[in-house]
Amino acid sequence: MERHFKNLREEMKYFGVRIQSVAESLKYTQPYVSQVLCGKRQNPKIIAKAMELLNERKSDLARKLEGTYA
Repeated sequence: MERHFKNLREEMKYFGVRIQSVAESLKYTQPYVSQVLCGKRQNPKIIAKAMELLNERKSDLARKLEGTYA
C-alpha cells in the first residue's frame, strides 16, 4: 500500500521530520516554513532543505528496517 500526501508538510509530519529543524537551519520563521511546505508560498531553498531532511529520514528508517529482518 502506497501512502499519498496532500503536501510536503503532511509527509514530513508522517515521517517525524520537524518543521522547526528546517526553519532553524535556514534562519526562517517556523510559520513561514510551514506555509511554504503547505504550498501557500514559494521558496526553493526551503523545499530543497525539507526534501533533504525527509530523504535522510526515509533512508534511516529503511536501514533500521533492513537490520530488523536481516
